Amino acid sequence: MVTSACQSGLFDGEAAMAETGRIISCEVCTAKYVRTEVLLPIKDVGICECAYCGSELERWHGRLVPTFRLHAPPLPRHSSAA
Repeated sequence: MVTSACQSGLFDGEAAMAETGRIISCEVCTAKYVRTEVLLPIKDVGICECAYCGSELERWHGRLVPTFRLHAPPLPRHSSAA
């Protein structure tokens, strides 16, 4: 399974999960991610990119940090060649 770089074990046990679990889509390649949030003891600044196309999913600055887990890969693109 492909996971976003934003979902690493970076905060390992230091954070409490704030369940917001919603599904978001990459605006470029349509990959779908489950977005949750982690409440950190200190402020953090960062950016998360799509694991497939590298486009920005979200930027943050603060104690509430988003995490992303792949839910569905991008949809195949259909060519319009006739």
